[in-house]
Amino acid sequence: TGIEGPFRPELAAIVDQLNSHGSPIVAVDIPTGMDCDTGEVSGSCIQAAATLTFVSRKVGFENPSAARYLGEVHTFDIGVPPDVVFGLMV
Repeated sequence: TGIEGPFRPELAAIVDQLNSHGSPIVAVDIPTGMDCDTGEVSGSCIQAAATLTFVSRKVGFENPSAARYLGEVHTFDIGVPPDVVFGLMV
């Protein structure tokens, strides 16, 4: 949340190394490197086997190009009242 543009080379190298390791990756809330509002990636992005997100799916998750980075998405309730969630989404 709040990422803009590509990572600095050092962080991009870490993300690329994690992706090439071969072990499944679990993203917490959103895969590192993805814009939560658009689902777009600018450079390196974690390719998660699963994404554990909170309250509701992020708008950007609906972008078809986001699917390769999200893996299986699981949404968890953290106690935010529905009227607050829907008020934010209007």
